[in-house]
Amino acid sequence: MLRIALTIVCAFIATLAIMPIIIPWLKKLKFGQNVRFFGPQSHFRKQGVPTMGGILIAAIMAIGAIVFSHKDGRWDIMGASVLFMLLCSLIGFIDDYTKIAKKNSNGLRARDKTWMLLIICTGYAFYLYNHPQVGSAIYIPFFEGKWDMGWLYIPFTVLVLYACINSANLVDGEDGLLSGVTLVMGVGYTLICYFMGEGVFMNMSVLAAALVGSCLGFLIFNHYPAKIMMGDTGSFAIGGAVACISMVTGMPLFLVLIGIMYVVTSASDIIQALSYKLRNKPVFKLAPLHHHLELSGWKENKIVAVYMILTAIFTAIAFLAAM
Repeated sequence: MLRIALTIVCAFIATLAIMPIIIPWLKKLKFGQNVRFFGPQSHFRKQGVPTMGGILIAAIMAIGAIVFSHKDGRWDIMGASVLFMLLCSLIGFIDDYTKIAKKNSNGLRARDKTWMLLIICTGYAFYLYNHPQVGSAIYIPFFEGKWDMGWLYIPFTVLVLYACINSANLVDGEDGLLSGVTLVMGVGYTLICYFMGEGVFMNMSVLAAALVGSCLGFLIFNHYPAKIMMGDTGSFAIGGAVACISMVTGMPLFLVLIGIMYVVTSASDIIQALSYKLRNKPVFKLAPLHHHLELSGWKENKIVAVYMILTAIFTAIAFLAAM
């Protein structure tokens, strides 16, 4: 527990100490947010707010995870997971930088992000499948034992990794929303991994703790009204870290509970797209759901608070399901 506590505290203090240096630096470089013209009108105040703060989140998570990880697995499962997370963040960085260079909200083409993500997701899936401490078996919530998926584990893992990264990116639509929701998720994963207490769980508890500390520190600057945005650099890193923890521990099905607001957000986006295609009519005023709620009169702080509370409730259910 001391190792976990140190990881959280150090990640939090490092984020708190370095962020005031990062913000003016990003302003000087003119790395400002480019707001989508079809988003909520209230978001136009965010135009020019420093973005790509996720660089610090990714760096602190990576350093914290490696430094405080157990020697057994530090350069094996933890090293591979941190590398995967950083590669995800790199794709997000390229997307952010493209938006800044073009001076609009259009970054990399969707198909380019897709094939890049699928390549690294597939490579990581094969690595986990062949790792002696991971393999192809996953836990089923509320049931003892594991289900061995065999070769189906690889496409399933690619799907979970890709979906989690993109869901995190979608959730990052209000000030403090992704950092707040993921903070709660990180606490849940830290506790579950700690109490499971053996093998890869111990190292993943450290990665989850690094996620908690960095998200908590970032939230200080990212809550409404945000002084800095994480950008795709941060959302891809966070989504990658959550996906790593879920798959390495063999608990991807628990992600449906712990990441309930990831799931709801993605589902609302899919429903909206299908509704337009099949009925030529929207279901929501604007997708994802948090934009619909904002256009319905909800304040950003209320949306963040409700999302965090719901995440806490479902994370508690996941904890009981794991025990």
